[in-house]
Amino acid sequence: MIRLANIEDIPRIVELGAMFHCSTVIKDIIPYDPDSMAAMVGGMLFDPARVVMVMELNGLIVGGIGGFIEPIYFNHSFMSAQQLFWFVAPEYRSLKSLRLLDAFCEWGTDNGARIVWTAAKLGKKFSGMNRMLKRKRFSMLDATYFKEV
Repeated sequence: MIRLANIEDIPRIVELGAMFHCSTVIKDIIPYDPDSMAAMVGGMLFDPARVVMVMELNGLIVGGIGGFIEPIYFNHSFMSAQQLFWFVAPEYRSLKSLRLLDAFCEWGTDNGARIVWTAAKLGKKFSGMNRMLKRKRFSMLDATYFKEV
């Protein structure tokens, strides 16, 4: 089941966030701060321009997605929904995991978005994720780079 998150879900979302962070390249550059994640998710729950959803199986939250909606910076009449995080615990991943993304896209559409932005992390599973996103009619737009300063 996919549903809107609530305050009681924050600890599990923070736990899943830590699990995700450990699987990323950024883990060696920016440490995960559970308090920051909890504060961000808590703030998102009460902002109508933001959403946090969870995937629950047999009473356990196994994944989540969160994002926001806002006008495109160069055309304020064009609304976009931007995914900030999306993670499903590895032992629960399957095509059902895409239901979280589908729910986020539906939320965006219901709130006036004409475009939805998502991301796929690089790594061993990128090619499979890339194929799944293309099947969902997403197009790769660009690559994101970072530099420590």
